[in-house]
Amino acid sequence: MIIKATVQEPFPYAGPDGPQPTVPKGPCSVEPHAGTVTLTWSEGAGEETAVISSDQFDQLVQRGAIILLP
Repeated sequence: MIIKATVQEPFPYAGPDGPQPTVPKGPCSVEPHAGTVTLTWSEGAGEETAVISSDQFDQLVQRGAIILLP
């Protein structure tokens, strides 16, 4: 199930080797999985994706960094 959301506060996530990337402020799609959550957002002409733990996602929602939309 894909949920629409808005990132209110950018946050880092574990990406490939190199500098730690950041999920930017703005609209995104959220797809929950067992133990993880995938976030997808538009960047330029394409899309970017981050996978974070369900625990991190829950913490971000609780502190208002991610707002789930109806």
